[in-house]
Amino acid sequence: MLLKLNQVFLKRYLNVLRISYSTNYEDILFADEIAEPKEKTSFKKQNRPRSQKIINYFANKPHFDEVVKLIPPEYFVSKRRLALQHLHLADKDIAKDVTSHVLPFVLRNKEQIICETNAGLGLISAELLQNNIETVRMYETCPDFRNLIKDLYASYLDRIELFVKDIYSLSMLAYIDKYDNQGRVEQLLQGVPRRSWKDDPVMTIIGPMANLKFIDYLMKMLALQQGIACLGRIQIFALMKPLDYFKCTATTGMSLRIYQVLSILFQLFFDCKLIEKYPRKSFLPWETKPSSVSPKMFEYIQEDMDYIYLVQINFKQTLPVKAEHLLYLYYFVKQGFRRGRTLVIPTLETWLPDIGTKLIVSRTKYKSKSYSNMNIYTQFCQLTPTQILHLFLEMTDHPEFQDSPFVALIESSLIKTETIESDLVSNKNIRSK
Repeated sequence: MLLKLNQVFLKRYLNVLRISYSTNYEDILFADEIAEPKEKTSFKKQNRPRSQKIINYFANKPHFDEVVKLIPPEYFVSKRRLALQHLHLADKDIAKDVTSHVLPFVLRNKEQIICETNAGLGLISAELLQNNIETVRMYETCPDFRNLIKDLYASYLDRIELFVKDIYSLSMLAYIDKYDNQGRVEQLLQGVPRRSWKDDPVMTIIGPMANLKFIDYLMKMLALQQGIACLGRIQIFALMKPLDYFKCTATTGMSLRIYQVLSILFQLFFDCKLIEKYPRKSFLPWETKPSSVSPKMFEYIQEDMDYIYLVQINFKQTLPVKAEHLLYLYYFVKQGFRRGRTLVIPTLETWLPDIGTKLIVSRTKYKSKSYSNMNIYTQFCQLTPTQILHLFLEMTDHPEFQDSPFVALIESSLIKTETIESDLVSNKNIRSK
């Protein structure tokens, strides 16, 4: 039943997209194809004027005039029928400030791909080009913005690579690639150098991040040692919502709506630094119906709800465990923490019998860094990411770890996942003959 539902979903999705991807790198640059279908709109919506609030806001900021006139009205406001997938920067002054923070990191390492995703009008890219960055790659899904980019930066065309998809959507594209083998991910990453993990980043990504799907995808790829993670370390300068930032940096004692599996894995795999805060209204579209925030979540972001954070995110040069244990750590956190209320000792006992006594009683080399009052009622949500890591290291140090039910569970899960994905591809190929 699950396989059938997956096939139906993918078939409908691909029919909606109606995209014919070329395997030629040149065809991706300045492509005229529409990567995503335009929403069916009424005559009223197509001619809808900008709201008075937006007119008033931009009227008080003279440096916005020439930018605002270029943007079609439909890109100014989102009514939040669906989760917001894209944000675009509309303030030249903010673009200059962002570039001033990015430049020191890209000028000292020019042997990398430097790109702006959700480029919109390409304001950050323009600043980079004016500051002697030889080539800038832009990822933009909207055909209107792509056409504007071509017109605005005609003098830079030989230094711009324009792609029709958003690199933050790699997880979705990778999933579809497994179904039809069109190589979308490979196309978006074409030209990215391959380096050792200890070397400088192979790619710097700059741009608004509307959600955390890309971060989740990077962590999964690192654990599996596949895809983009095989190329080397990625550096991101993300313009993100305060709530997403707090989800990444949350720790014990915070609401379980904030402190999640993603929080733990993010802090174990990435280094993160909050650089600057910018007005949310300088990013389009505005949201007429912002996503609901519970009172427990509101207390963390109430002072900064009207801001967007500039956050520097880097894969750690020194990873928390050796490469062959990354997948084990990934599953340990996801299957152990879940929603946070899982009991530590009973869970670990099912994975590795008799480890509970060692954690509670024995003196080990990780004891001083672990949770000091461990007992059978201790929950995962009471542990910091570092303490959870030391629990995992206790488990991997056990002489029977490789023969434990935990390792068998991971191997069976991988086999099951690969079987389902192979069946999807096989069934598709059979029907196409």
